Amino acid sequence: MTRAATGCFGAFVTPYGERFSDFLAARLSLTCMKIRVALVALLATVSLSGCASLFDDIPDANDAMPTSTPAPKCGDDTVKAVAGVMTSDAVEVVEVIGSCTMVSILTSLAPTEKETAREICEEAAKVAYTGDISSVSVEGDDGHELSTGLKGARCI
Repeated sequence: MTRAATGCFGAFVTPYGERFSDFLAARLSLTCMKIRVALVALLATVSLSGCASLFDDIPDANDAMPTSTPAPKCGDDTVKAVAGVMTSDAVEVVEVIGSCTMVSILTSLAPTEKETAREICEEAAKVAYTGDISSVSVEGDDGHELSTGLKGARCI
């Protein structure tokens, strides 16, 4: 009483009787179905992701090239003007922040160098107050404000 059970891995014959054979055939069939579902899911994923390329960011002859220059960021002219008058080697970054209302100057100054920070602030104030710019801030190497100035007033 041997019976052949078939599945996705081919036919096999079991000598353990019909009941065990049916049980084994059902288990094999369920396993085959899981494998088929997994393979279909894998193939679908690979085929869908195969549309993208690692080189999509590289322009080619068919891509439209930008015809205009990027819009200037707020305060670009002020940053250039302030950076141009800076004479201290301690100045590291000049940027416009706070909705284009403040010139921020980041320095390598220690917290005790407040007089040097005030001098940097005064230098920047000579050219910084254009447009909406209303204040200048000089920060030390620890991130704390060492000097500040407002439009129409001296830096402190």
